[in-house]
Amino acid sequence: MSKAGFSAFAFTLSTFTTMQTLLGLIVLSVLLTPGSSLHCATCTAIGNNCTGTIEKCKHGEDACVSVWMEITTQGITLDTIVKRCTIKSACADLKSGIESAIQQFADTKAVVKEVECSKAPSSSGSLLLALFGWLLLKMLS
Repeated sequence: MSKAGFSAFAFTLSTFTTMQTLLGLIVLSVLLTPGSSLHCATCTAIGNNCTGTIEKCKHGEDACVSVWMEITTQGITLDTIVKRCTIKSACADLKSGIESAIQQFADTKAVVKEVECSKAPSSSGSLLLALFGWLLLKMLS
């Protein structure tokens, strides 16, 4: 093989390897892109805890909220908990307005005692996808 032929072969091989690496990086970046599939517990119960179903949040909902309230009606006070999906700004507004979050409906009074805002824990599925992308990258290079 002539020197020019070898150089062309080496250039082609180098280009192929670079393309494989770029393809692997693209696949890895797509797999690592966070999805819009936030999941939160959704429930309402008397007491300070509830275990409802884990539901997929709607588009735009980017936080889970847990609101603990005291509801008083006809002289009886009950602790109530509500958990659901929400947007971060609404959750922050709820948190900042706890002192003034008292609602009166006829003879029923609701007082917000505590608000917890959190992003749902990431699923282990994302880790598996990242691992798959990394392995694919290694196989292609």
